[in-house]
Amino acid sequence: MGVLKSVSFDTPIILVGNLSTGGTGKSPMVSYIAKRYAATRSTVILSRGYMRRSRGFVLAKESSSSPEVIGDEPAMFYRSLQPASVAVCEDRVEGV
Repeated sequence: MGVLKSVSFDTPIILVGNLSTGGTGKSPMVSYIAKRYAATRSTVILSRGYMRRSRGFVLAKESSSSPEVIGDEPAMFYRSLQPASVAVCEDRVEGV
């Protein structure tokens, strides 16, 4: 219908989300998917980084993986889901 802008990417993307906030099982599902695929495929977790103090795109690494920089949930993913990469960006299209 042309009401909403659509964007396509050349890489496979699995989106985990819904219209509810908190307590719906999104984080455990992301952990499951990352553990399932990260050993055999290049896997990146992209989050908006809720409550972080930084802006724009940030790729988590040792120097930028604190909850203040990337948010508490992405920091948890970064510490526990290696070899998956973790990035944050408030704009999902820019983040991808």
